[in-house]
Amino acid sequence: MTEQIVDARGTGHGMQVDDHGRAHVLANTVSHPAHHASYHKDFFYSYHQTSVPGGSVETPSALVQGANSSIELEVYAVIITCDKAAVISVYFDALYASGGTAVTPTNSNRTSNKTLDAMFYTGGGGADLVVDTAVQDQVTAFEVAAGQPFIYPIDGTVILGLDTSLLFSVTAAEVTTARVTLGLTKHVAGVQL
Repeated sequence: MTEQIVDARGTGHGMQVDDHGRAHVLANTVSHPAHHASYHKDFFYSYHQTSVPGGSVETPSALVQGANSSIELEVYAVIITCDKAAVISVYFDALYASGGTAVTPTNSNRTSNKTLDAMFYTGGGGADLVVDTAVQDQVTAFEVAAGQPFIYPIDGTVILGLDTSLLFSVTAAEVTTARVTLGLTKHVAGVQL
């Protein structure tokens, strides 16, 4: 015997439940990034490329920093590739000091003209990005193989506000090029999803 659960909002929509208590639904599920890209038109990618000098010198390579107190940034995707084997160090709250190359994030919804109010920097060709490490907090460090894309499992768990940051630094024995792509969106500060 089956029963119907009726939507309590009075829409008349129902959900079928079988005699084992299993719900039967016909529903489309959409990832949060896809929802932002299609509905809000505000999912962004930022591409960072840094020439790392080698010699096992840690080099700041990709920085995103909150610059607006009214929004919070949600980081969903991080893809890292290095030409040579390297160690990637991840930090919170290493704040921009000077140098580097500013990066303009690209809206993944190519029909939208929305932009993202945040600071994005890469070490650039000169590997000259300088960060203030006074309050930085190291989250992790891990090795990446030469030429193998690595997906850092972040999935919206990093939220950045004003003057908070996410930094990826690269340490390599040999000269290499580090490429970091970040996928992120924004919400009004304090909004719970």
